[in-house]
Amino acid sequence: GYCPCVSGNICSKLYRRSALANTRFDAQIGMREDALFNISMLSRSRSVSLVREHGYVYRLRKDSASVRFRKEYRAEIGLFLSACKRIWTQWNLDALSLDKGVLISYMSWIKLHALHVAAPYSRHERNQLIRSSFDDRLWVESFERIPYSCLSTPYRLLKRSFLSRNVCAIRALKQVNDIKKQAL
Repeated sequence: GYCPCVSGNICSKLYRRSALANTRFDAQIGMREDALFNISMLSRSRSVSLVREHGYVYRLRKDSASVRFRKEYRAEIGLFLSACKRIWTQWNLDALSLDKGVLISYMSWIKLHALHVAAPYSRHERNQLIRSSFDDRLWVESFERIPYSCLSTPYRLLKRSFLSRNVCAIRALKQVNDIKKQAL
């Protein structure tokens, strides 16, 4: 299944030098390139060891790539998910984990593009962006395939909101996420 600790930042991983010989970052992808690198590396690994200790502190700055508005984010997600799909197909990996990654990417698109505080869109334009996502095959196929039982409560609500084409509910989920982050 999907494990967020595996797909995240690159500096918390150790790889054998020999395994790195033919693996590079994809220069076309400016967001989630570290996840794609890790997925590529791990999909070819014969064994993996996990350590519970935390030796890395991850700090988000207000201007970091992982929180600022990204005009081309939808295109970047498309490239990222296409590359993931190729890896999943090549290595015959569990389709459910890819679908979970698609749902997480959708919520990232909502947060970092469609409803980002710095986005240059009017409320009407933001709502139109979300409405247009309801017909986008990239999202639709995964939302339709993934069972509710495989999702945490926030993603169950996201799936229900998406499939019922409920813009207001998606906006509310994003606001709850923002409030939750501020409370931490």
